[in-house]
Amino acid sequence: MYSVSSGFSPPSQSLLFTHTFRFFILLALGLVSEGFFVALCISLYDN
Repeated sequence: MYSVSSGFSPPSQSLLFTHTFRFFILLALGLVSEGFFVALCISLYDN
């Protein structure tokens, strides 16, 4: 049982890394779009 889990460790680890990488990319895109939206609202309120 333990040897099977250790044998399947590398693919699951790379899959986890891919999911974490995708999550951070989506998080960064969300923060950038939110910041752009806030800046747009501020510029509209200033005018």
